[in-house]
Amino acid sequence: MDSALRAPKQMDQRGHDICEMHFYAGLTVEGLCAVTELSPATVKRNLRKTRAQALAALGHKE
Repeated sequence: MDSALRAPKQMDQRGHDICEMHFYAGLTVEGLCAVTELSPATVKRNLRKTRAQALAALGHKE
């Protein structure tokens, strides 16, 4: 599991940071926008991409 969470970090630091703030700190999309100064669409895209990378690292197919 740890390696699955590290894989996206190596590919995309911003996406990894957004995912950590969302899942571990409980920030909403709106909260993430305020912290990162990114648009909601960008935050959502980063969350989707990082989730897909983590699932791929675990061997899941979507």
